[in-house]
Amino acid sequence: RISMSRVSITTAAMSSAYCRNPIKANALPSETRSTGRLILVVGPSGAGKDSLIDAARTRFAGDARVVFARRSITRPADAGGEDHEALSVDDFENRRKSAAFMLHWQAYGLLYGIPVRYREAIDAGKAVVANVSRMVLNEARRHFAKVSVLHVTAAPETIAGRIAARGRENGEQATARLRRAVATVPTGEDVVTIVNDSTLAEAAASFEQAILWALDSTPERQTQTRHGQTKLA
Repeated sequence: RISMSRVSITTAAMSSAYCRNPIKANALPSETRSTGRLILVVGPSGAGKDSLIDAARTRFAGDARVVFARRSITRPADAGGEDHEALSVDDFENRRKSAAFMLHWQAYGLLYGIPVRYREAIDAGKAVVANVSRMVLNEARRHFAKVSVLHVTAAPETIAGRIAARGRENGEQATARLRRAVATVPTGEDVVTIVNDSTLAEAAASFEQAILWALDSTPERQTQTRHGQTKLA
């Protein structure tokens, strides 16, 4: 079981009420025979998702089972943050209409997409790790047979400090992101929460352990404690 003083992994209770007006994924078959898994990373801005994904990418660099998705975003390539494919709004919409994204959504005035080529990796039996919006979780669950959700979060004051430090948002935008962080918390039996309030090394270790848990996420390998924490066998 992973349990640290300020870095912990817990599972959430089943509910679907949190998903508000999701941007639909492209039409995908409701049943799939793929043996791979879609590992969705979600959480509020400032929770440290990019840092944990970067650390995990290094950790799993030699592991052929794990693929990290590169997102397409209508944001300049030099805007800072993650390494993404920068697209104009027109280019993004043209790709969306041609079913070039397996998941896509809109947030804070930007368009985000996960290219459909990563579905081919899932069909080939690999685990694809993708940073997505909480709005598309239920859509992904309907269209992919095996989904794990890694929810990265932190205390509100920690999130506020990180958002301010990166300097990408003005005061109004930062406030909106903080409000959304409190209002939308993912729930479900497939959700593992990583509380990133401690050091990056500790949080990265928990995040990497959660990916390993997802790679072998079978009923036989999971047991629940009385308090709902996931015990990793």
